[in-house]
Amino acid sequence: MWRVLIALVVLVVATSSPAWATHCRWVVDPASTLDVISAMNREGGADNVEFQIFDNSGTMLGGTFQSPLIAAGGRFEITVGNVYASAGVSTALLRKTYILVREVGGFETILQVKTGRETFQPLHFDSGFSGTGSCDQH
Repeated sequence: MWRVLIALVVLVVATSSPAWATHCRWVVDPASTLDVISAMNREGGADNVEFQIFDNSGTMLGGTFQSPLIAAGGRFEITVGNVYASAGVSTALLRKTYILVREVGGFETILQVKTGRETFQPLHFDSGFSGTGSCDQH
């Protein structure tokens, strides 16, 4: 009995909470090339995010752009115009496309979008787009 209890305790301690979490994804509908996407790493080790641009039919355009590593407590900010330039997609397609942002390394990333009028957190999904699931956004 004690061996089973000790084995369970060791298993729980050895398994960190990120192993139970799911990487988050966000969909950003850009309004302007001057909008700013801000990824904040709340805690833990260094994290990064990946940007992809899709047209309204769901076809990926251009390449994938990945942020540098974001230290714990740090932030990475980029304008929508720079996301499009980094992915090799013309900003003339802005109104016919959207940006998919995905956690790549680590967990605990919070995403915000700053426009000329407001700052908001876009809707987030778990890695299977099946809802927020265990995508950690607390």
